Amino acid sequence: MKKPSPPPGPYPTPKNWTLTVGPDPCKVTESGTDVPVAVIYRGTHWIRYKSDAGELMGITFHVPAGGGKPFKNMTYIGTDPDGLDMWALVCDQPNNGCYSGPALKTSASGYHKTDQVLKGSAPCDAGIIIQP
Repeated sequence: MKKPSPPPGPYPTPKNWTLTVGPDPCKVTESGTDVPVAVIYRGTHWIRYKSDAGELMGITFHVPAGGGKPFKNMTYIGTDPDGLDMWALVCDQPNNGCYSGPALKTSASGYHKTDQVLKGSAPCDAGIIIQP
């Protein structure tokens, strides 16, 4: 199993995040500032995603096999080619946004790759760091 590596730091302070994806799935920002990695505390923080133009969007988290569901509002969708479990957020809120709910106290800590997909696009990588 290949574990994804985080991009080089420094990393932002852990907090709740409201992230905008777009105009392409590789562009993830908060208030206009690029966010290649969001950092949260397990059992405390959440992430809200929205697309910049309200288009259909999907968010998938890749976590170590057997690591469990990372956030409350996620659905298990299988394993990726590297043997990591994949968990998806359903982005069906107004303007196709989605809300992770709080990071579960049982979620695996460390860096987790995320994929963002906008309608008609290939997935693009970003990531989160879950701290205990």
